Amino acid sequence: MTFSYFKGFSPIPEYTSGRLWRVFSRVAPSLGLQMSRDPLNFPFSVPVDQRLSARDVMDLQRDHYEGTELDLTVGADAGPFGTPNRAELGVGMSIVKGQYARAISLHRTAFAIMGQSYGDRDTGISKIWFGADTPASSVFVPFYPKTSLSAPEYQTGWQGDPYDDQSAWWVFDFVANWMDLNHRLMKVDVDAKIAELQDEIDAECAVAERHAASALQEGRPAAAIDSLTEFQLATQSRTVDTWRKFGRFLIMKYNDMYLNYPVVGTHIGYPAWYLEMNGFDSDPRPKWTQPSSKEPDLYKVLGPGPFETLTPALEKVAKSTESYTAPVELSAASAGTGGADATGTALLILLTAAMAFAGGLFVGRRTSVTKSEVGEWGASPYVQAPTDARCRW
Repeated sequence: MTFSYFKGFSPIPEYTSGRLWRVFSRVAPSLGLQMSRDPLNFPFSVPVDQRLSARDVMDLQRDHYEGTELDLTVGADAGPFGTPNRAELGVGMSIVKGQYARAISLHRTAFAIMGQSYGDRDTGISKIWFGADTPASSVFVPFYPKTSLSAPEYQTGWQGDPYDDQSAWWVFDFVANWMDLNHRLMKVDVDAKIAELQDEIDAECAVAERHAASALQEGRPAAAIDSLTEFQLATQSRTVDTWRKFGRFLIMKYNDMYLNYPVVGTHIGYPAWYLEMNGFDSDPRPKWTQPSSKEPDLYKVLGPGPFETLTPALEKVAKSTESYTAPVELSAASAGTGGADATGTALLILLTAAMAFAGGLFVGRRTSVTKSEVGEWGASPYVQAPTDARCRW
């Protein structure tokens, strides 16, 4: 409560207490622990409600307080697409005092590690799991003790060097940074790809470790170590190679603020609440907003978006030509009432303006389906746009 992390800045108690509270509340929700600024209000440790797997502990390191009072993916600072990352320090924070919650998975994380150890009577081989860059968008790969070689991709990487796609750190760091374009949508792709690769690694680890365990039981430790070395080299290199290709897929899919897979040129647009909050209207000049502790009306009705599902009342609004000018009660129950017809919104203005502009500026985008629609990237969960939301030229 008194230690200053940065010289000249006030203490940031949530740097510790928020993380303690979040981990404890996830592994032992039955305790009903409440958030407190003072970390000494929390116990030293808690008994978990259910036994944790290695994957559970990996996921704990990927947390941004999603769904809690400290949720970093919501609010004005998260932007229209819910990025949990925040810039810190700078001249601004030396003048405007305050703090952001510190996520468990920080964008500036260099790597994450997790040790998984076994006793003599346990079945399993101890190892370190290593995730390059921030764990929220990284895949953990195994490193076994007594092995002397690791993949070259994990032997280099420094943020002061130019981007190097042969470095595991840079390959994972790129995807982490690219996600800031639209974190809410890309998280679906990234989480699915992480699960896919971690499932593959888990299955392959089980086989490789059984072979190594057999060699150890037969009194051939050198053979066991050699087999684990060969396995980890192949697994580490293949993981980086897969993630490199995946990053290039994300460049294509989210290029120019469009969703380009499986159909090129699908409009994403800003969520309705974001336009409402920032006073979007027919006046294109810059606007400025003031903070509020209350979420915009359209956030309560339509959710965070994008690709919101309109209520019957808002469908009428979207078909009208009037813009949103004042807070009103928006709900499906108001459909068919006189007030619904008068309710304005910026949604139609945004849509018509984008369509008209797109006709000239983006004429090069043609009605097409990407070549890999039924190929290596599969279908759901990598497809997020509803079929009736596709915009073609």
